[in-house]
Amino acid sequence: MIVPFYLVSLGLAGGLVGVWVRRMLAAAGLVSGFHSGLLTVASVAMAYAGLELAYMALVRLLKPTRSPLPLLCDMVAQATALLMVPWLVGIAVPWPVAALHKYEALLYLAAFVVPHTFLKLVVFFGALQSRPASPLPALGYFAASAAALLGAFAAQQQLASAALRNTMVPAGAETAMRAGTTWAPARDLREGLAAHVPFAGPHGNGDLVLYLSQPEDDPARLETAFVSLAFGGKSDTFEGQVTLADGQWAEFRVPADRLPDKCDAVELLWSARPGQAWLTKVGLRPVNATERRLAVSGPWFIDRPAAAKKRPVLVIALDGLRSENMSLFGYSRETTPALKARAVAMSVFDQAYTPAPETAAACMSLLTGMNPLRHGHLEGHMPPADSKPAASIAETLRAGGYNTAAFTDGRGVDGEDLVQGSGFERGFLQFDDAAPMTAPSPVPGSSAPPKPLPGSDSVTLDRAGDWIEAHSGDPWFVFVRLRELRAPQRLERYSEGFLGKGRATNAVDLYDTVLLDLDKHLGAFLERLDTLPGGSEAVVVITSPWGPDFSASGGVMQKGVLQSGLTEAALRVPLLLRIPGQAGRSRRVPATLCDVVPTVLPLCGLAVPPGLDGADLARQSEFRDCVSMRGNPLALSERAGRWRFTWQSGLDPFTLQSTGTESVLEFIDVLLFQNSRAPQNNLGKEPELARQLRQSLSDYLQKSRAAIPQQPALK
Repeated sequence: MIVPFYLVSLGLAGGLVGVWVRRMLAAAGLVSGFHSGLLTVASVAMAYAGLELAYMALVRLLKPTRSPLPLLCDMVAQATALLMVPWLVGIAVPWPVAALHKYEALLYLAAFVVPHTFLKLVVFFGALQSRPASPLPALGYFAASAAALLGAFAAQQQLASAALRNTMVPAGAETAMRAGTTWAPARDLREGLAAHVPFAGPHGNGDLVLYLSQPEDDPARLETAFVSLAFGGKSDTFEGQVTLADGQWAEFRVPADRLPDKCDAVELLWSARPGQAWLTKVGLRPVNATERRLAVSGPWFIDRPAAAKKRPVLVIALDGLRSENMSLFGYSRETTPALKARAVAMSVFDQAYTPAPETAAACMSLLTGMNPLRHGHLEGHMPPADSKPAASIAETLRAGGYNTAAFTDGRGVDGEDLVQGSGFERGFLQFDDAAPMTAPSPVPGSSAPPKPLPGSDSVTLDRAGDWIEAHSGDPWFVFVRLRELRAPQRLERYSEGFLGKGRATNAVDLYDTVLLDLDKHLGAFLERLDTLPGGSEAVVVITSPWGPDFSASGGVMQKGVLQSGLTEAALRVPLLLRIPGQAGRSRRVPATLCDVVPTVLPLCGLAVPPGLDGADLARQSEFRDCVSMRGNPLALSERAGRWRFTWQSGLDPFTLQSTGTESVLEFIDVLLFQNSRAPQNNLGKEPELARQLRQSLSDYLQKSRAAIPQQPALK
């Protein structure tokens, strides 16, 4: 008859312990509401009862007895839980030391645990002194213990589900967010609220990477955040610490060996306090979310280069750099000594041409392998929002497990082009579109703020170098565009260069002076690259979107920017390619910027997308025609063998509707042009050849237009 009373005492003691745990969890912000509180008390009480019954079962099994003494002693042990009642009901105790008030809950817990433990030992020794009996009753205690523990597990699962419902929020769509000068596709997540985030991009075999940044408008600045990730189930968790810095994306990385084999999403939770991983495992989550937020980009899979055998890739595009003014190509002035020294180990293409003498069009061709008629960026226009954009090399390499970053100098003093939202950010995990600027000295007697001056592109190269150094353990792709040469100004940092003292500033002298300074910084950057782990194994491409036309009738510069055109001198740009393990050489095979994508991707072990306009320069040995274009109405220029034929089609480039008059703009023998700039009358001398070249450009226009879905005219 004593067993029912024992069970009652056990239930009361378990309930008191459960209430104590519930109050502690509520104070920590982990339990809120009547339902969650009841489940907490129930799960703790049943777990307590299960463990106590397991102890009694063990005593009955080791020392079976008929004496009621062990049960009586254990009832007294359970009664010690009453010592916690004053704290549970809020009775104030005048502690002699004020500091004890802070630990009052733990003092009451100790007042219960110490005598309870002593009495549990008394139970065991009491069984030793009692009369022996059959051990079969121990089975009943074991069964009761198992039932209580199962009940505790069920209550805990309900508590976890309730906590998940109360704290889980939709991840939301990724939007472009900025930290300092760098953009990334990210989500805004509040502290204490878990988000179910699908993996961004393909599931790889490498590390899992997140980038985190605190919004600049958050007044409560954080130095550290603790991130907890749950993969598929609460048993697969990872918690780590990340150091935050203003104006930067902080990287949080989960090693590949800590990831489950199969998982396509993650439950992400962050807090300013550590210890979230164990809470997730037991189903507890902070219920009182703060107003603090973090921008979270990812998670992304980054392959490990040691296992994947993937080469890093660096593409550098220098605005306004034309071959004719480079000592590398025989120019009389020593304008590019650093590049000339580097070219010994590179393939140097003597006849490389831009598909369009403008930055956005040429750079998009450089990144996609398609001509401007197909990718849609031409003369300041972008493809319609509902069109399917051409896949860039950044997207292809990102899908192949690469870490990707771009430094575009997009927001310059002289205008904006390769900026966030222009389409160039696609495929890049980090996209920095800021151009370096310097503050000039104020003008004496003027109240107007002075206009910023362009800064040195060494700043952009340093940012790119820092990023590469921080990610040297990853397979990476970095695109760098430098714009300093496109709008040269006479600045103190260039020293005299080719200008000379007391002489009037000449456009070519100024251009060559800026080029010499840029070459110095580019050489230092490439030297730094080779000292980094894996840097000497990187595939390096150096080229230019366009070159200036110093013979332009409308002036060399307009609004401070060098002008270009569809001329041989302006369209011919440098193209240098370093392939690790291959000797450098000079190549006269015609090439275009569209050739970079189909050349680089096989070097990285990736397939080339079908339908590109470029060719793999590693295999290209045949001479071919190279077409460039600009304007609306569209003018096209073709380099065919020794000839350059430039034709004004009079057509809208995206609808092929007539918007102007057709005419031949230029028809020259390039070899004669290079030896003598004298006028040529090849249209009268070679009318049949002119007709064939005009038809060739017309066919090219029709073929390029037919290769993409029909789109309305761009506005």
